[in-house]
Amino acid sequence: NAEEYDVNLRYPEEYRNSLSDINATVVNGMPLESWGTFNEELIPKNIVRRDQTRVVTISGSISGTRTIGQIAPEVERVVSEFDMQGCRYEIEGQISDQEETFQGLFIAILVATILVYMVMASQFESLLEPFIIIITVPLAVSGAIYMLAITGTSFSALSFIGLIMLVGIIVNNGIVLVDYANQLLDRGKSRKEAIVEAGRTRLRPILMTAATTVLAMIPVAIGAGEGGQLYAPMGRAVIGGLSVGTFLTLFVVPALYLVFGKFRKAQEVSE
Repeated sequence: NAEEYDVNLRYPEEYRNSLSDINATVVNGMPLESWGTFNEELIPKNIVRRDQTRVVTISGSISGTRTIGQIAPEVERVVSEFDMQGCRYEIEGQISDQEETFQGLFIAILVATILVYMVMASQFESLLEPFIIIITVPLAVSGAIYMLAITGTSFSALSFIGLIMLVGIIVNNGIVLVDYANQLLDRGKSRKEAIVEAGRTRLRPILMTAATTVLAMIPVAIGAGEGGQLYAPMGRAVIGGLSVGTFLTLFVVPALYLVFGKFRKAQEVSE
C-alpha cells in the first residue's frame, strides 16, 4: 500500500488538563519539569507568515445600514490609537478594495475628460473653445457632490460611474452654445452679440435636453424596482451634476467665451 497517513499522538485529556499534570509527565524516566521550565501563555493556533513575517488576521463584518465608507475612518482611528509595540498593521478586505476601485475610477474620469477635450479640439480646430467647454465638468462634479451630501448618500463606486457619465453629458450644453456663437461670429457679429444671441437661441434646447435626462434618471435616483437602491447613488450624482452644471453653464461659459475672446484678440494683434 503506497498511501501515507499523518498520525498525531498525545496523552489522554486527564493528564494534560493543567500545567502541573504536564510537568509530572514522565519523559525518559524523569518528570518533564526536570528538563526545563514551562510557562502557561496564550499562543496562536496557527502561525501564518507573509513576506517572511508573522501575521495575525482580525476580521469583522458590517451590520446595520452603515457603509464601508462610513466605517473605514473609524476603524483607522481606533487602530491608530493602539500601542502596537513595534508591530505594524494593514487594513485590507473591502476597505482596501474600495480604495483601489476609487483610484481606478478617478483615473477613468481623468482619461474621459482628456479624450473629450481632444475630440472637441479636433472638431473646433482650436484649444481655447474646448477649454471653455471642459470647465463645465468640475461645475457638474460640484453639483453631484452637493446632491449626494443633501441626500445622505455615501460616495461609492456607482457614484463615480455617475460622474464619468456626466463628463460626456454636461459638455453638450457648452458645445451647443460655443458652436452656434462661432457660427454667428463667421456671419460678422461681434463676440458679445454672438454669445448673447447663442444663449437666447439655444436656451430652450439646452433646458429640454437637461430636463429629459434628469426626469429619466428620477426612477434610478429613488431606487425604484428590485435592487434599485444599488444604482440610486449613480442616478443622484447624474441628477445633481446635470442640474447644477446646466444652470452654471448658462453663466460661466458665456463669460469665459468673452474673456478668452479678448485674450485671442490681443494675441492676434501682438502677432
